[in-house]
Amino acid sequence: MKLLVWSVFALFALLWTVLAWIVARLAGAAAVAVREQGGMPASAETPWNWQLPPELLPWIDPAVLLYLQQMMSWSLEGLRDALPFFGALLGWIVPLTWIGWAMGMVLMLAAAAFAHWLAARAQEPARN
Repeated sequence: MKLLVWSVFALFALLWTVLAWIVARLAGAAAVAVREQGGMPASAETPWNWQLPPELLPWIDPAVLLYLQQMMSWSLEGLRDALPFFGALLGWIVPLTWIGWAMGMVLMLAAAAFAHWLAARAQEPARN
């Protein structure tokens, strides 16, 4: 049972790490695009040319990339008034992503340790 607990923890830790890495890479690419273009676009109609990190290109279908770009345009339209502040926030997204990753790992580790303790306690012989 303990092996199962730690195997599940390892699987979730791997998935959590990959998700955090992808979010950090995409946020970093967005920050580079903002820096290269001199700020956020004035509206959603203004093209925002950003490239995916090269290591993510083989894993993301071009149709999904097109959908992400359309979703970004829709988001920019909704956030038009906040766009000047969003550019400054992009520099904080990558560090905040890794802080969130660390907090998630601590919570998962605590849950796995608790499950390990419960499994060990369930295997103890009953005391009279």
